[in-house]
Amino acid sequence: MSVLLAIARTHLRLNDCYPMQPIYALVVSAVTCSSAFALSCGETMGTEAIRNPWQKETCNAPYEYSDKRKEAIRRMVTLSVSVVSEVRAVNAMNGKMGANKLSSRKPPKWCQEFLQDIVFLENIQLQHEGKAFIGSWGPKEGSTIDSFDPKHRDWLVNGDVLLDGYVVVKWRNEGPYMIRATQSCSGNTEQRLACRRPNFIFLTIHDREEKSPCLFGAYSADTWEWAWQKYVNEIHVRLPTAGQ
Repeated sequence: MSVLLAIARTHLRLNDCYPMQPIYALVVSAVTCSSAFALSCGETMGTEAIRNPWQKETCNAPYEYSDKRKEAIRRMVTLSVSVVSEVRAVNAMNGKMGANKLSSRKPPKWCQEFLQDIVFLENIQLQHEGKAFIGSWGPKEGSTIDSFDPKHRDWLVNGDVLLDGYVVVKWRNEGPYMIRATQSCSGNTEQRLACRRPNFIFLTIHDREEKSPCLFGAYSADTWEWAWQKYVNEIHVRLPTAGQ
């Protein structure tokens, strides 16, 4: 989380706490003026994470937010940091990020630009009040959901965030879109027990249509050609660098 917050401070300097756009301004405001960036559920061990990867019923030290707007910002930043971590890990293994051809309605360029804006927290407006109609998600498909996810959970595992929840946003003045993210622990059994790092089980965009705009995934180099290349459109994501 500190990397993106440092980027935010590089771009913006705020003297007072008041609503501004883009999101980076709100991030700096929330960090400066409240303690809204505490982790929701505190720390958990890798053994707990692998035994129950989603941990929906477990929250040992729940974070009680006093400001839904600031908590929504915290969740969006957490999601962004998790995406950056995933892309870095994929790059380090010479793997690929991609959007599933069968499950993604939008073209690769659209999906790539959306994911890129999640990374840099650009062109995104958070929706934390009221309801949103999401055609491919909800208690039943084609229903309204709370814009502020009532079941959102995230934990600190060995210094990384383990995330399960969604945020509702407008992107480039269109939407609403729901960004759904669920992580588990990666690697073989021993590595998962230690929770070497969280990785995404689901990283999906939903909107009013029945079919999802984008279903993202990370793919290893050794399985790409024979297992995934026919079914996944590769997408390229730029990562934050010093001074950006």
